[in-house]
Amino acid sequence: MVSDGFRLRQLEADLDSERCLNQLGQRLNACVSAALTAEQTVTVPYTALLSQILVDVLSAAQGVAWAAVLLADDRHAPMDADRSATVVVRAVASAPAEAELPDALLGTISPTPLTVGQPFTARQIGDWQAQCPNCLWPIEVGAALVGWLWLAPAVDPSERLDAELAAYSDCLRSRLVAQSLDRYITALHQIELIQQQMQQQMALTNRNRELAQTNQLKSEFLANTSHEIRTPLSSILGFTHLMREQGFSPNNLRHQEYLNIILSSGQHLLALINDILDLSKIEANQLDLHWEPVAVKAVCQTAMTLVREKANDKGLALKLEIAPDVESFVADALRLKQMLFNLLSNALKFTPKVSVGLQVTAIENHLHFSVWDTGTGISDEQQQLLFRPYSQIANAAAGRDEGTGLGLALTQKLAELHGGWVEVSSSLGWGSRFTVVLPLVPIAPTDSNSIADHPMQTHPAQLPPRSSADCSDAVAPDAIALIHPESTPRGDRYPSNASKVVARSNHLLLVEDNIYNAKLMLTYLGKLGYELTWVKDGVAMRQALARSLPALILMDIHLPGEDGLALTQQLKADKRYQSIPIIAQTAMAMTGDRALCIEAGTVEYISKPIDLKTLAQLIGRYVEGLKD
Repeated sequence: MVSDGFRLRQLEADLDSERCLNQLGQRLNACVSAALTAEQTVTVPYTALLSQILVDVLSAAQGVAWAAVLLADDRHAPMDADRSATVVVRAVASAPAEAELPDALLGTISPTPLTVGQPFTARQIGDWQAQCPNCLWPIEVGAALVGWLWLAPAVDPSERLDAELAAYSDCLRSRLVAQSLDRYITALHQIELIQQQMQQQMALTNRNRELAQTNQLKSEFLANTSHEIRTPLSSILGFTHLMREQGFSPNNLRHQEYLNIILSSGQHLLALINDILDLSKIEANQLDLHWEPVAVKAVCQTAMTLVREKANDKGLALKLEIAPDVESFVADALRLKQMLFNLLSNALKFTPKVSVGLQVTAIENHLHFSVWDTGTGISDEQQQLLFRPYSQIANAAAGRDEGTGLGLALTQKLAELHGGWVEVSSSLGWGSRFTVVLPLVPIAPTDSNSIADHPMQTHPAQLPPRSSADCSDAVAPDAIALIHPESTPRGDRYPSNASKVVARSNHLLLVEDNIYNAKLMLTYLGKLGYELTWVKDGVAMRQALARSLPALILMDIHLPGEDGLALTQQLKADKRYQSIPIIAQTAMAMTGDRALCIEAGTVEYISKPIDLKTLAQLIGRYVEGLKD
């Protein structure tokens, strides 16, 4: 007959088991909930946390003195068939001092007690299980064995005196462990699903970020391409329109000048298209080099000849220096000439005085083609933008009327196709040196990060020496003014006497840095009876406003230094100039560009290539007293 004391002990054991399961469930659920609400950037060892919760709760249960969880490194690789597989202690609770374990088994554990991170082989676990079958419980996910729960029963002499109660306790403990493992494995699976979802979400977030960046680059590409194409097109269409209205005469010198402008603008447009195609071919791995022996001197002289006229126009000396031991090497002659032409053109563009040169030397197994100049130099911040397509550096010595912004990017890509790279040395006020380094013997193309492997450096000592006279500031052209030739000293941003100047109804101020487009406006609007003052930048604009207030301002947006939008906002913020209407004439023709111009303070917007008749009508809306 079962005694009341025995029933009481059974009831206590049952209640302790239920309390243990409830506590385990609550703590496991709290951990899973925390994983659901955690930020993606937070990395938490949830497997170790769940394992620690399991052993902490079980070690507090009746009849258990010690608990530990050992899991395989790869829970997706079953251990049954491989006894050499390794498991690692993930969590430990309590100590084995009062545990009911055979002495032989305790002697195999080093250190004692177990420590988190301690590894064991599946073979060791099997041996221990044979010695103490009631201590090790398999952890299985589906049909795969992924680890072990190690429990050491507590030693209770009073229980051991009652065999029936001991048997009941063993059965209850087995049921508790089985139910606990079910909840633990379910929580592990839930955490795994949450982590997979987080990884997918992070991958989607990164992909969306990449797509947004790609879309931004595409928009910048389209905007820059539109500007670079529309600018020469404006000259081509505008001067063609003038010649059609006037009736073309081959003997008319002015018409000959118009034709030269059209030809030059067309060549610029063709160069832009060719650069875009070349860059696209390189990035698509479709540009093949034609390897052949190249006479270095001949190619260098050809490149110098192509830029000589531009150098003569600016009064710059061209210098060529080739080391005596340099004669020929294997390369693509056409692409080498293209690289040298790009660098020489850039050097001339940013050099207002003295000279530009090309120096060729052989260093070890490479040829160094160095183009140097005595120009304004490039700051460290600007150097970071040099090899980005369509990135053009604002400089007082060069307007935006020439250059596609692709030359340096294309030069870098062509050098890499040859197995070489490009180096840069520059210092503000001391000029620049761009060096194309090519191997003497053709090798496989280097990776696209060659500039990172050969970082840009600034070494003024490598630049050509300059006399003290060369270091003086170059005089930048302020404006070509058809009226009021006197100049005003550069003082305040807007001279104080501007409010005293009386505006004339037929006087227009043209702010435009492209010489061909400016000449088109001067010619066409001059024939309509307007007097125009042409300036290239914000500084010259302020000087012109000090001399005479115009009836209307034609404002280009892409200007060296301050852009047209910023200048417009400054004018509209000054009460002396708020009443002067401003018309934006720009190559900006993307969606939203018109709204940007209107928001800045312009009254009208016209995109390049400019329709001259439409422009005349716009001006007529705001200017009175026009001449016939």
